[in-house]
Amino acid sequence: MSGGEPTVRSDLAEIIDAIGQAGLKPVVITNGFDVPDEAVTAAQLCGGEFKFSIHRPSAENDQILHRTSFTQIMANIDKVIKRKVGMSINTVVTPSNADGMREMVDFACEVGAAKISFIPVVSRGRARRSGAFNFLPDELEAVYKGVAELSELFAGIIKVHCIDIRNRDYWVVENDGSLWIERATEGEDLKICDREHLLPNV
Repeated sequence: MSGGEPTVRSDLAEIIDAIGQAGLKPVVITNGFDVPDEAVTAAQLCGGEFKFSIHRPSAENDQILHRTSFTQIMANIDKVIKRKVGMSINTVVTPSNADGMREMVDFACEVGAAKISFIPVVSRGRARRSGAFNFLPDELEAVYKGVAELSELFAGIIKVHCIDIRNRDYWVVENDGSLWIERATEGEDLKICDREHLLPNV
């Protein structure tokens, strides 16, 4: 579950429970500003996971998010860990911060994450409007190579992998209930069906 921000929903715990009852593993991708206790409890009961989006291993993260929040994010990570709920980290990689991946893996280990996923930024939304976020082919290859090396170096300690929307389609249910395939650019996205076709009995 991603967003927007899933934790702003008052019924998040119910959604987590419903996904668990359906035999699926609920994974909540969050900025970590606020992680409700009831959502943590629901995830604990059904083997769910919280995936925190963190892009710098210190209060410098606040500059990326344009909000003073790192202390609160760390407190919510601690809350999830203490409840023995799965916790992992997502980090968006840009040409300007690709050399910080090792530092992010060290940070992820320190806070108790089971996995860290590096996501090379794609030309969508705000990233499309800034040329600073566009990878050259050799820069992108360097990210892939760096992730592979870190995965090997930290094998048995933490899972390190790369999620690149350039290399696979992502099936997404939007807020209006419609089903889409998302790709590297908005122009390549494909709408599959509306809510009434996806969930005809709801």
